[in-house]
Amino acid sequence: MKQFFDSVQGVILAGGKGTRMNQGNPSPIPKALYPLGGKPIVGYILVTLKNIGIKKPILVIGYKADLIKKEMGDSFNYVIQKKRLGTGHAAKLGVLAVKNSYHDVLILQGDDSAFYKGETLKKFIVNHQKQKAILSFLTTEVSDPKEMGRIIRDKNNKVLAIIEKENLTPAFKKIKEINCGAYLINLVWAKNNMAKIKKTLKGGKEYPLPDIVKIALEEGQKTIAYKIPAREWHGINSPSELVEGEKIISSR
Repeated sequence: MKQFFDSVQGVILAGGKGTRMNQGNPSPIPKALYPLGGKPIVGYILVTLKNIGIKKPILVIGYKADLIKKEMGDSFNYVIQKKRLGTGHAAKLGVLAVKNSYHDVLILQGDDSAFYKGETLKKFIVNHQKQKAILSFLTTEVSDPKEMGRIIRDKNNKVLAIIEKENLTPAFKKIKEINCGAYLINLVWAKNNMAKIKKTLKGGKEYPLPDIVKIALEEGQKTIAYKIPAREWHGINSPSELVEGEKIISSR
């Protein structure tokens, strides 16, 4: 179990305003604190990480940061994202705060990670380390990907690209495999390359984290798209998706 205790640090992104949870307006509480099965959404991934040996991950917070600190106490190491510049920027802040004694950094979304099983994350980490990958990320297949980014693979199942919703052609829209938004990255490489992500989202004002995969692929770094069961990923971006999340949690 040494690899889980000593070589991986977790970074969880939870700085958003949760506007889609509140009819387009900033949410009264951070999305990460919305109750799911009687406890904050972000509390689930905290427990899962603790169970695999990542006891005090880094939580990147911004919007209503004091509320998160008050609720979660000393469960996390905190990093403040003062400006909302996207997930790529938030991840960079978190990565730079990771001590150099770690080998890899596991980057997760604070609202989409409640349903991952510890055993799945263990297998994800083991595969990454055995394959000596620079970057691995989680994918899954869903029946209705909507406008989510798609995973492009070659005939040998090797990942070629993530095509984001803005660039989806009719052919790409037929693909059901999506990016879950969870990344496991060699720490040294991450610290040297996160700053290469460019502003491209929402009028060129935000840094999109999925672009780190593009950077790794362009450099020829070993990059693995690791597929997990669809039941272990559920995005929560609206009240209706929160209700669906409640159903999933109550069925376990």
